[in-house]
Amino acid sequence: MMMNLAVNKTVFASALISALFTLQACQPSTDAAPETSAAEPQPESTVETTTEAETVPLPEFVDWPYQVSGASLKGHLLLPETYSATLSGDGMDIGTSEPGTPRPGGRLQDVAAFRLPESVEAALSGQDAVFSIESAGGAFKTAHSTAEVGNSGWRNFEASVDPELRTFGWAVPEMNNGNGDYLGIAPTSDEPVTIVSISIDLASEAIESAQ
Repeated sequence: MMMNLAVNKTVFASALISALFTLQACQPSTDAAPETSAAEPQPESTVETTTEAETVPLPEFVDWPYQVSGASLKGHLLLPETYSATLSGDGMDIGTSEPGTPRPGGRLQDVAAFRLPESVEAALSGQDAVFSIESAGGAFKTAHSTAEVGNSGWRNFEASVDPELRTFGWAVPEMNNGNGDYLGIAPTSDEPVTIVSISIDLASEAIESAQ
């Protein structure tokens, strides 16, 4: 009986991850995906914040899943002039004076963009990746861009009162030279979105951890 339960759990986890990638492959985003050419480098903007908390650098990749939360969310965060980011009790509040569909950009210009460490970029190259964002507040779009060989396309998530885990997956192409990987966050309403945590995993690792 216990062996049958273990087998069923493994089969269910494998089917769940497979269904995630199959569903998203069959339902392409209706929005223009962020272009991944880095021919026109964009200047890095200073984080606008009302807190005096010290910025904590993003941790380097050690093992899956790669996770960022709390003050580390400020590490390597790029903001355009129309955006603001403030550390709060739940995470980081990201807002914009110009909500809507962001224009394409190799480095996810015109949106809040988290620059992932080079170690994470290298580890994701050529892998089926699963991105999980725990968030609350306003609706938003998110996308992962390699700024070189492809991007996930914009994924839409609705507003929520309480923190919820929002997940999407895609097959990350193999990098050439490596121009930096970015995870973009773009609020689609006047209400800021609160990012509690960001987690990145490989589909194979997610299946194994569920066994």
